[in-house]
Amino acid sequence: MSLKIYADYMSQPSRAVLSLAKIAKIPYQLVEIRINKQAHLTPEYTKVNPLKRIPAIDDNGFLLAESHAILTYLCETRKVADHLYPKDLKKRALIDMYLHWHHANTRRCEYLFQTLTPEIHPECTTTTEIEEKNVEKCLKEIEDFYLRDRKFISNQEELSIADISCASEIIGLKLAGFDYEPYPVIREWLKKVFSNSGVKEAHEVFFKVVEKKKGPIVF
Repeated sequence: MSLKIYADYMSQPSRAVLSLAKIAKIPYQLVEIRINKQAHLTPEYTKVNPLKRIPAIDDNGFLLAESHAILTYLCETRKVADHLYPKDLKKRALIDMYLHWHHANTRRCEYLFQTLTPEIHPECTTTTEIEEKNVEKCLKEIEDFYLRDRKFISNQEELSIADISCASEIIGLKLAGFDYEPYPVIREWLKKVFSNSGVKEAHEVFFKVVEKKKGPIVF
């Protein structure tokens, strides 16, 4: 099998890449890199990604890191449904707009890191209270702009890699007990995203961990 995906089921970006692979039925070999066991710091993994972050892929010798780069690369190199990353440049640009916004907003929210893993993420120096406000601001902007009067992100009538990346990140807040009740648009959108069997399958391990610690996930 030519494609290897280096990932951790507890990693939001990893779950996004695995979701796409499962949705598109892309054959791959999973190489689990357990962050809590510092497997991302080993010499073996450093050869794959010298930046020591996950996910990463090895596509028959071609090494690539960063989840959004991987998502778009797989959409271009594999047979993937057009709605996931459309060929139409205007539709694609709207998805790219979210993907770029994601890094400085959805992904930047450190509430989960601050609450659960400060020892793994010592760079998180703000307080939980500040990070909770950042999450609230981010979710409100997603509701008011990216999902306003829409089924999915970026004017899409069907799921795209923007939805996959965003949902994989936001659902992670469940592990910290975050309450989505004030965000009805987010809740309804998450239901639609996780009704997809590929996304759901990629999150099975994560859901089991959440259910064990916090109880069943309810959107």
